[in-house]
Amino acid sequence: MEKANDQVLALKAGARCTLAFYTIHDSWFRSFSVGDSEVVYWNSVGNEVFSNIPHSTVGFGVEAGLIEQEQSLDDPERHIVTNLMGDSYIRMEGSSGIEMKKGHTVLIGTDGLFDNISHEALKDTVAKGDFDGAFNSLLETSQAQDPEGWKKYDDIAWVLLRKVKS
Repeated sequence: MEKANDQVLALKAGARCTLAFYTIHDSWFRSFSVGDSEVVYWNSVGNEVFSNIPHSTVGFGVEAGLIEQEQSLDDPERHIVTNLMGDSYIRMEGSSGIEMKKGHTVLIGTDGLFDNISHEALKDTVAKGDFDGAFNSLLETSQAQDPEGWKKYDDIAWVLLRKVKS
């Protein structure tokens, strides 16, 4: 992450971005992030086991219990990000290892996804049931960007993973 940040700084263009990724080794999952991209991990029955803390005023408010995650989508300060790649000093968040079991699902995505769809709605879409159907449903939602329900137009990138074998 530090080398990636050094490369962003070396552009000398004032560039900023977020970075979120996970590693999987054997059956162990770990999450890493800088900025307001998010990683959410659900068990096989759709309970949220882990989500990183978006580095934003609203993200910290959700983590502190001052605002519910779904309510945070309408917060006027949701766009204020406190930590980005391309800053001279960055805060890197990393999770401890979490054992992935059969049926567990991980979604990593940019703020373009998480600024528009609550964790609860994402759980209902991707964390249970048929993986191919879940993947296609999220793809259709991402492409449609419903003008009536969409809160913020932004780029969207995501990776969806489900463990299928024990």
